[in-house]
Amino acid sequence: MAKYNKNAKSAGKPTGQYTEVGKPILEDEAGRRRSEYVKTFTVDGKWYNTPSIISGMEYEEDQLRDLYMEGAISAHGPFKTSKEAVNSSSRRSKLLGKTLLATKFQQR
Repeated sequence: MAKYNKNAKSAGKPTGQYTEVGKPILEDEAGRRRSEYVKTFTVDGKWYNTPSIISGMEYEEDQLRDLYMEGAISAHGPFKTSKEAVNSSSRRSKLLGKTLLATKFQQR
């Protein structure tokens, strides 16, 4: 994954808070808080979703596709259409971040 880091950008600074699934919540330069930003890509005509924030860095669709093809990351899918993939991503986004866990709880 290191070869992709040079083109990745920082997704923000850690806030010390986590989602209910244990993902760290980051705050970007614009003050937006997020733990995940899903991007959609295609492989052989099928659509896949994957979080674009990995270890605090944000990756683009082509980088994520390459990482998926190399087996370095997993993805949700396949979906038959882009619309199906985006709808699935939207449903997941509504679930994440509703509950924040204290830092102490995460440091087991």
